[in-house]
Parts: sequence; structure tokens; C-alpha cells
Amino acid sequence: MPMNPRATDLLKGKLSKAECALLPSSYDMVGSLLLFSDFPKGLVKKEKMIAGAFLESLPHIRTVLRKTKNFSGKYRLPKYKIIGGEKTKETLYKENNVRLKLNVEKTYFSSRLATERLRISNQVKKGESVLIMFSGAAPYPIVLSKNSNAKEIIGVELNPAAHKYGLENVALNKITNVQLIKGDVKKIVPKLKKKFDRIAMPLPKGAENFLDVALKAIGKNGILHFYDFLHENEFDKAKEKIKDVHLKGIKGIYQVLPVRRDEEYIIITAGSNLKDVLQHEDIDAFRTTTNNILEIEEVLGIEAARQAIINEVFKVIESQGLNVDVRHIMLVADTMCISGSVKGITRYGVVSEKASVLARASFETPIKHIINAALVGEVDELNSVVENVMLNQPVPIGTGLPDLVTKVKDKSK
Repeated sequence: MPMNPRATDLLKGKLSKAECALLPSSYDMVGSLLLFSDFPKGLVKKEKMIAGAFLESLPHIRTVLRKTKNFSGKYRLPKYKIIGGEKTKETLYKENNVRLKLNVEKTYFSSRLATERLRISNQVKKGESVLIMFSGAAPYPIVLSKNSNAKEIIGVELNPAAHKYGLENVALNKITNVQLIKGDVKKIVPKLKKKFDRIAMPLPKGAENFLDVALKAIGKNGILHFYDFLHENEFDKAKEKIKDVHLKGIKGIYQVLPVRRDEEYIIITAGSNLKDVLQHEDIDAFRTTTNNILEIEEVLGIEAARQAIINEVFKVIESQGLNVDVRHIMLVADTMCISGSVKGITRYGVVSEKASVLARASFETPIKHIINAALVGEVDELNSVVENVMLNQPVPIGTGLPDLVTKVKDKSK
């Protein structure tokens, strides 16, 4: 709600022009409570004076509060400080033909969604079964019940304090077609074992984490109201979140192809989820594998990842009709796994750990490596092959290790 002109007039003689310019541009009114969500630090010392002006200019307001902490904790609740009026954070709020009792610190509630709640109510058809996830103090279930012909409305809320207010509000409004359940929607909704014509998810932050539950509970041709915080030009992001929801099967497996080999069938998949696949009762865990080396490392350990690297490299080389001694492949695998985790043969992997500046520079971005080494005075001992080849001198390994020493005869004798 925009700034109250009368309150501003009352403060003009008490605040400087600079302080008047800092006055909050908006606030929320929930019943007899006035809430400042963004109260300037420069006016904190004058907060009681400002609260008094609002109490004087708005007779129905009994308490003025300012937010001291944003939504946080298990139930994502804000913290408020009373800066004027009665010492209470509880109120009776009216909207859309209903009355709601609530505490602004114990339940998530936004009076700004009053129009949205009525909008959904107007869409509900006669006889619909509606599910409200994260129902809070039951504003959505009660507004929908009072303003539509829904057959039944079920609300699920985890916060026990909000659920208690919800039950009080159902009784307060003499509602008969609303059932409120306390608990986690991920556990409660599947147990309901029913399909809904309409589901609302009024949880703007993190609702995508519950889309799988909602989509499994929505009936044929049902409507799902999904909420998210997005800029106007980012609506496609919400669409992508919905596309990424996993409904059935094993997450990460996008396509399967049964193939007959000899006397048995094997399943080839697009996508990989080794951990979940190995736990499936119909899978032979001893003959199941993946070409995702990092996943093998995570599930089976570094030794299994090393062997997988050897197998995959050997398979590629063999398919090309080439013949490379397996010991060379083993050396590559050892190099990739020696640190205890798999590292690629890239500038960010194995190459980045080389002690030699010139060896690192020989792979990619040479100027970057040389300049960084020069800045810290790094010394290159020239102990390996690459840097010595670059300098056109013998490599200090194998036959490059011994020096030739000769004894020169003294011709004067």
C-alpha cells in the first residue's frame, strides 16, 4: 500500500527533509496490524515517532511493526519488532467475505495475494475437488470455500502453529467442505490416494521441489497453480522447472532399449543413475555398468573408476582397429586417478597439477601460465620430458641421465 499522506503531513514538522525522503514508500495492513517490510536504518531512532503518526492517521490500526528478519527457518517465517501501539502480533483479518485469525510471526501470510485467491475461486467449477499445498492459516481453502461451489477442499500444512490457526479459521467461518491436515505434503498427499481437479501451490520459493508430488495427484484435465519468483522476461524458466520434474521410473534414465544377445536380453539406456539402478531388485548388480566414470567413482570408488577408464579407452582403440599395449592405457588411468579422485587430461585436471611451468604452458594458454609463474617467482626444475624437449636438451631420464666423462692427456708430459 502506498504511503499515507496524512501520516506524512504529521511527520513533516518532526523530521528533516532528508529524513522525510527516507520514509518507506509502502507498507502492508493485515487487520489491525501495519507492517513495514523495508524500514530504512536511518529512521530506526525515529521509529516510535513514525509509528505514532500512522496510529493517529489510521484509526483501525492498533499495532505498527517493522520486519527485522526475512523469511527463514524450517517454516520460512519472518521476524517483526513492535514499534508502536498494542503489544500483539495477532490480528483478525478480513478479505473476500471471510475472516482470518493469524499471527504474522507464526504463519506465512500475504494480504497482497487477496486478489489472486479470489481469481482462483472464480475459476473453480461446481463439484471440483481441490488440493491446497502449504495451506498455512487456511486463507486459500476458506476463500475458495466461501466464493466457489467446490465439492471438497483439502489443505496440507507442515507448520503446527499455522495449522492450528487454520482449524480456528475453518470454525470461525463455519466451513463444512474444508479438511485441513498437518504434515509434510510429500508424505501426506500420496497417502490420500486420490486425484484432484485443481491443485494450488502458494509457495513462491522452492515450490518446484514439490512438483512431482503435485503432478502425480492431479487428475485428467486438471489445473495446477504453480507459483515462482521470476522477472517478467523469465517466465520460460518456470516452464523448464516443470519439464525437469521426475514422475516415474529411475531419475536420470531418459530412454531404454532392450537388446537380445545370445540367449538373454540386456537393457541399454540413454542416461545413467548407477546408484539407483544397482538397488533395483530385478537388476544383476554384478554385470551392470556405466560409461559415466565420475558416477562409478562416486558409487564404487576410485579403483573401480580406474578400471572403467582402462576398459573404455581399450574399447575405443580396439574398435578403430588399433593395437596399443594395455600398459600404456594403464599408465594413463593411473595418472588420472593418482590423486584419489578422477581428473581429466585437461588444463583443469591432470595438466593443472604438473609441477613444471613449461609443461603446463605447453598444453593450453601458455601466456597465462608463464605470466602467473613469473609473478610469484616460480622455479622450473626441468625434470620431465616436455620442458626439456621444448628447450632442445637431453631429457634427464634413461640414457639422458649419465654424463660422459673423459680424461684428457697432458701433452706436456
